[in-house]
Amino acid sequence: KNEIYTTINYNISNQIFQRIYEFLQTIPGIHVKDEAGIRIFLEAIFYLCRTGCQVRILPKKYGNCFAVYQKFLR
Repeated sequence: KNEIYTTINYNISNQIFQRIYEFLQTIPGIHVKDEAGIRIFLEAIFYLCRTGCQVRILPKKYGNCFAVYQKFLR
């Protein structure tokens, strides 16, 4: 699992991600303890928005497409 975090070229800059992460920490009910996992999730959502691809053809480096979809729905 840790291999995934080191092989992704991030599209969201560290500065922007930190601002988003700090914001997410202020919202009750959102679990943000796994900072690396949140980063991958946000990168996956950014990828989907940027490319317009369907969730089910999301590249494996972003994790399980169904897990990303379920997390997005929450």
